[in-house]
Amino acid sequence: MKEKDTKKDSLFEYIAKQVKEDKLPADFSLPVKEETEGGFRFADGAMDGIIMYHMMGSTLAEEDMAEMLALIQLISDGEIEKADEALSAFSAKHRALSVIDDFEDAIRERRGELNAANFYRYGVRLLLKSTEAECVKFGMEILELFTITDERVKDIIRILGLSDEFTLFAVFLMMQWENANEEIFRLAKNVKGWGRIHALEKLKPETDEIRTFFLTEAVNNSVMPDYSALTCFEKADVPVLLSKDSSDLSDEEFDGIGTILAAMLTEGPVPGISAVENKEIVLQKYLEHANSRELSDAELKNAEAIRAYLAQDAAETE
Repeated sequence: MKEKDTKKDSLFEYIAKQVKEDKLPADFSLPVKEETEGGFRFADGAMDGIIMYHMMGSTLAEEDMAEMLALIQLISDGEIEKADEALSAFSAKHRALSVIDDFEDAIRERRGELNAANFYRYGVRLLLKSTEAECVKFGMEILELFTITDERVKDIIRILGLSDEFTLFAVFLMMQWENANEEIFRLAKNVKGWGRIHALEKLKPETDEIRTFFLTEAVNNSVMPDYSALTCFEKADVPVLLSKDSSDLSDEEFDGIGTILAAMLTEGPVPGISAVENKEIVLQKYLEHANSRELSDAELKNAEAIRAYLAQDAAETE
């Protein structure tokens, strides 16, 4: 009798099998996710999103730094199995994003003493073979220290980046590529959760197509539009669009502006409309455009939210 194959897919294999037309299914999630004692499961990318927006700045304790340096030496020496064990233990205590600066700086400071080829091979191996999300991220951090020209490795990064858990780290890598903005744009369009939020921060509005994306689509994500609203406002040049005559402002532009402005009003997790210079003038200009148009239900809701905000803001400043 043939023995049943119990080999567990690596996270890369798990993701790659589900990619269709450069996207993952809308309900995709990694097989292993963070879980609290109460049973709450974090969405892919959520913990790193919290760290990025609310908790960055931690440093390693002396004993943790010593553990990390021992790990670095194992990788350099090509002690793969020992490195795997050490990395698994280290990443169970320290998320890759939280220690990214310490980790990469420690490698840079010792570059003359370390075996670069072993580091590169180990980084690629983690991307392809690891079943632990944090270990994959450490592999991506290792590769960030290299100039990647191998298209096969780039394809691995592109595929991993389609998972919201890894998008941020894929963007870090893509920023060093020759066609960086084009790569990040393609990725931003194909992710919808935390990955889109992170990609938008690094995406530059270099073309009309990208500016239109910022205006009409980018703010929409499965997490909370508030996280990207100010970014979209700035990169879509909303004040410039609002300076147009109403007859020159397309329905698509007007709808996009309203969606972005409405998402900027709550300012729950991140700064929004309060970060805009002359915010009252901006909002009033939007309402002037609204008064001259026939509004859809969604546009009417946006206009009402903006009117309510202005009224409350005026009452609080009296």
